[in-house]
Amino acid sequence: MANTLYQYSTISALLSGICTEGADAATLLDKGTYGIGTFSDLDGEVTVMNSRAYHFPSTATATVRPLSPTDTIPFAMLTTFQPTNTVPLPTTTTSEKVTLKSLSELLTPILDTNKNAFLSLRLTTTFAWLTTRIIPRRRSPEETLADCASRQKVTNHGRSKGTLFGFWSPAYTVGIGVPGFHLHFLSEDGEKGGHVLDFEVAVEHDEDSEGEGEGKGWEVAVLREVRLELPDTEEFGRVDVGAPTAEMVRGAEGGKKYLASMKSVPERTSYF
Repeated sequence: MANTLYQYSTISALLSGICTEGADAATLLDKGTYGIGTFSDLDGEVTVMNSRAYHFPSTATATVRPLSPTDTIPFAMLTTFQPTNTVPLPTTTTSEKVTLKSLSELLTPILDTNKNAFLSLRLTTTFAWLTTRIIPRRRSPEETLADCASRQKVTNHGRSKGTLFGFWSPAYTVGIGVPGFHLHFLSEDGEKGGHVLDFEVAVEHDEDSEGEGEGKGWEVAVLREVRLELPDTEEFGRVDVGAPTAEMVRGAEGGKKYLASMKSVPERTSYF
């Protein structure tokens, strides 16, 4: 069903080290056309765009590759994306910058009336720059998402054209998901991307571009139906899953070293 959020496993499970076993990619791709996730043993990032799934491996020499149907995915969020709202980007005549920190303000008309729902959102445009991270494969079964985030690979991309996609989740979902914005990027050529730490839309963005999502600004859908599937795996049944704090989730999803370099931001955008 369109605009239903399907989620496999939880962020708290990843923070507890439950990330080796999971669902196969083919099964998950039946749940939605757009989505985000991670790979077995946290070996990089997974992004689904228009029913195509991409794996950004963590090794330095690896390149982006299509997911194999049998690949194991320990965490994913997917939806059959059909936008119901469009928020235009500021015109080139204004000095307003569109960044991750300003995104909640730009989406205020939607967020103020949907504070306890979920949002899925997509933006296809030209970016002045983006900062992405790729989580590294864990070194041992004892390592958790937070441990791996301290070793994450951060890449600063220059001017790039591509698509951001992800979700906004309300504060009460901490531990189940990532409260606030959780976005992934895929470049137009399909060769770069990952988990988004920050970005800035180019001043001369593609207002008149054609193609799916291009030139439309932020396309948003409000999600009121949520399906959470818990893993039926040995490790999920054996390991105690803790209740993480918001700070723990922020550190794992943004990376402690990166977050320490950031200035304070509004509450709704502080969860990457």
